[in-house]
Amino acid sequence: MSGRPVTVVLWLVTAWEVLTMGVAGLSKFGNADFWTSSFVAWGYPPWMSSVIGALEIAGALALLVPVAAIGGAGLLLAIMAVALVTVLTQPNTLGWAAPVMHLVLLSFIVWVRLARRRLPAR
Repeated sequence: MSGRPVTVVLWLVTAWEVLTMGVAGLSKFGNADFWTSSFVAWGYPPWMSSVIGALEIAGALALLVPVAAIGGAGLLLAIMAVALVTVLTQPNTLGWAAPVMHLVLLSFIVWVRLARRRLPAR
């Protein structure tokens, strides 16, 4: 999986994920009362919102480093998978569309990055 168009799309998707996941992570600290009470209502311990926020920020930053991007995307994929299960099984106002969108875009990042690792050296 090579070529300029794929590279441009990869970096556009990456930039989107860095921005949105980074903001989501930061919001766990900036709007801590909302997130802490939401996590408790969903059955998670109150400290979990801070842990998830920190992991979202770390995953978003890892996406910017090509050698760490697969790991960062994998971390965010795990978080979004749990988020999807949570919004599907717990009362909330967040909906399922955002986690699904992130799952698709993060999967694209992993797919392209893995494909590029398998290409023979030229």
